[in-house]
Amino acid sequence: MDDPEHSMDFFAKVIYTILEFGRQSFAGIPFVLYTFWRILKRKPLNAYWQFFVLISFILMAISGYGLTTPGALYDQIVFLTFPLLFVKDPDLRRSSNFRLGQAVYLYGVISAILFWIGSNTRISCLVTGFIISQIGAALMISAVKARYRNANLITGNDVYINRVATYSLPTLAVVFVIFAGVVRLSVFYRDADLPKLTSQISQGPAMGIFTEENKYDDYYAVLEGVEEVKQNCSANSRIFVSRKAPWVYLAADLPFGTCTAWTKPLDNPQQEDYLKMHINRFPDIVIVLHDDVGGSQGYEADLNPNAGNARKGYVWEQIRKRSYIAIEYSAFTAYINPSALATTDES
Repeated sequence: MDDPEHSMDFFAKVIYTILEFGRQSFAGIPFVLYTFWRILKRKPLNAYWQFFVLISFILMAISGYGLTTPGALYDQIVFLTFPLLFVKDPDLRRSSNFRLGQAVYLYGVISAILFWIGSNTRISCLVTGFIISQIGAALMISAVKARYRNANLITGNDVYINRVATYSLPTLAVVFVIFAGVVRLSVFYRDADLPKLTSQISQGPAMGIFTEENKYDDYYAVLEGVEEVKQNCSANSRIFVSRKAPWVYLAADLPFGTCTAWTKPLDNPQQEDYLKMHINRFPDIVIVLHDDVGGSQGYEADLNPNAGNARKGYVWEQIRKRSYIAIEYSAFTAYINPSALATTDES
């Protein structure tokens, strides 16, 4: 079934991906062209080239959001090492490390493309394959370093450049690890900056996670409300959660009354199509989160993540038609089919 909330025309997805990839990697274009020129002219990937690959990567990471955007670093290093697939140096092509690196690199790129075709997350999903390509890129660069370790070094009086160039590829590996670490620490924790993650959750599906104080309070408000709903309803009641708290399905441990645990509004057309196809799976419990539950001022800040969830559409019409009981909790409203309420003996 089509998901209009996340669908995108294929042609539009291609254009978006190209533009986004270019935004991340534009600083590396001169270097990639320079590498292709050296390969076509059969010039060695000497110390000058090794020095420029280090400089290009640093410039790309700084100017192309490599330090602030998840996945951008992986996109950049794959872009920067792409020309190595076309190396003509016979000694390099005979290197088992280099050939293995090319194979792993290509496997990662193919995986990324397949994920991209099947996903509407556009450029973001490429990282699933590019992580693999990183290994291949490292093997290829290592083989280049071994091949030209003692050959084609810079001559003349450029002593300092020569020293930097000699250690440029090992330095690149260190820089990449440092940059990746910075991204992980500053971006990966999406709730907020690390100093603000002061509250550790000790119960439920999110047990062990540190989060912001307000999200901590919201989590327990939802969890306690769900436990109460579960106690008051029969064990075979189907549940639908709208919107951004997919973990509630784990906490409730009840059969699904929806086609997916993804965050869907009440009037989602995909949900309507699914429930019309499977009438017997209509949810007995519909939980509608309050607008500000789960709000954050941290990364991808959104103070009202559940806003705009209009009471309309097929699900809402059925809730009214079947005379569901509306029960208010501190974090959500639960609409419950009277027939799903547990009897005294069951509870």
